[in-house]
Amino acid sequence: SANKAILQIMADVFQCPVDVMDVQNSAALGAALRARQGLEQSSWAEALAGFTAVEAGATMMPRPEHAEVYARLAEQYAVFEQEMLQKMA
Repeated sequence: SANKAILQIMADVFQCPVDVMDVQNSAALGAALRARQGLEQSSWAEALAGFTAVEAGATMMPRPEHAEVYARLAEQYAVFEQEMLQKMA
């Protein structure tokens, strides 16, 4: 995504760095590269090599102060999901 706000949320939710790719509209490219990675049993770095690069200085770093909020939301979602699955059974 070119939307840095969305990428920042991803970094905060997963509490890990998110690299901004030097390519636009990269969702389809990402899916194709994941397929290549699985097919070739390669690392993500190997699958990515030669297709695109990380935008220099554009890694979104997680904000530790947001970790607790997203962890609490994940717990609430897990409870909700279990309740819905039980209702469907």
